[in-house]
Amino acid sequence: MRFDVVASMMFIAHSAKHGTTKSWQRMDPASCVEVAMIETRQHGGIVPPLEGFAQKEMVDGHLFPGCGTAEPCREVLLTLVHGSLNQAYVSQAVDQSAILAAAKKAGHLRLLSLNVPDIGGDGIVTDWNKQLAGYIKKRSNATVTYHDEYSRLLESPALWHKLRCEHVLVMQSDSLICQNSEFHLQQFLNEEYIGGETPGLKKGARLHLNGGFSFRNRHSMMKCIQSHPLVPGEDTFFSTCPLLKQPTQQMVDQFAIDNAHKPVAAVPFGMHKPWGAGLHAAQNIQKCVGAAELQPSNR
Repeated sequence: MRFDVVASMMFIAHSAKHGTTKSWQRMDPASCVEVAMIETRQHGGIVPPLEGFAQKEMVDGHLFPGCGTAEPCREVLLTLVHGSLNQAYVSQAVDQSAILAAAKKAGHLRLLSLNVPDIGGDGIVTDWNKQLAGYIKKRSNATVTYHDEYSRLLESPALWHKLRCEHVLVMQSDSLICQNSEFHLQQFLNEEYIGGETPGLKKGARLHLNGGFSFRNRHSMMKCIQSHPLVPGEDTFFSTCPLLKQPTQQMVDQFAIDNAHKPVAAVPFGMHKPWGAGLHAAQNIQKCVGAAELQPSNR
């Protein structure tokens, strides 16, 4: 039997046990874990990373490994953060995925609209201040690039208020969970902000941790946003925020590799753009199961 069918049957069994009307709104924010895929384009890389997470890290809608004697049972919420132009595309993609459709039916998946057309691309956009009202703060100049607006979205308390859980795994359509990794998300629950290291951008003793595939504490994000001046590049902002305790180098390397900047020693939990500009793209793609399948969606 195909693994995606087995996984969907597990979600359906969980739904039957707890009731199909169970809503993600009943999840305990203090203990649940949210996987936020942020993508406003009609992009083929939206579904595979979420399916990969569900296959490796979820059992009956809960985080795997399971509950310990001193650990709460952590429910998982899959959140697709989308725009108005790709809303129908995202909804159809979910319905066509056995795993994601079952997660939605069981109350473990939701769609969250930004109510903007598209912030995907390198071109110039205008008047995003008005269209992203309620998510980002106003600024004096009205002509900015997408990457600036994406960072400002992540640097806005409004976005973090819209998310449900205190623990949030941020994913983009060019990131994935390595299916053959011995590491699990459970091991990084104590980190306030962790992502793959970007070599060469270190500020003093603080590592630059890329935000494209990152695990964050929602309260800690809002604490930095409310206490310190924002700077361009949301991952630069959070990497340098002195209120956040940085993870050890070992934990960073176990969590992720960013843009193929590092060779694989032990396969990390996940990767961000393993076909990126770094020197180790071929090895990263070969070592992380799932990367070769995701790459065509990002060409």
